[in-house]
Amino acid sequence: TLHILEVGIPQNPFLEKLFLSFLKGVILPIGKLLSKGEVFDHLFRSIVRFPHGEKLNKLLKEIGFERTNYESVNFGIAYIYRAKK
Repeated sequence: TLHILEVGIPQNPFLEKLFLSFLKGVILPIGKLLSKGEVFDHLFRSIVRFPHGEKLNKLLKEIGFERTNYESVNFGIAYIYRAKK
């Protein structure tokens, strides 16, 4: 059984805009102050690019997982995926 907890982007357009603004305007600047390199730039890019919700659920099915499901947590800021091979 596979379990994944992943940061995602809310599906609600208002919350999506709010969340991305928070990442860019608060998390990214604080991260740059506290760390060296571009760790938080990478984090931001990976959150935006990584498939979430039904897209990742579909990918899990395509690579052979069965009984896949997911749930949105904290208004879509995080997702929990479960799949069985």
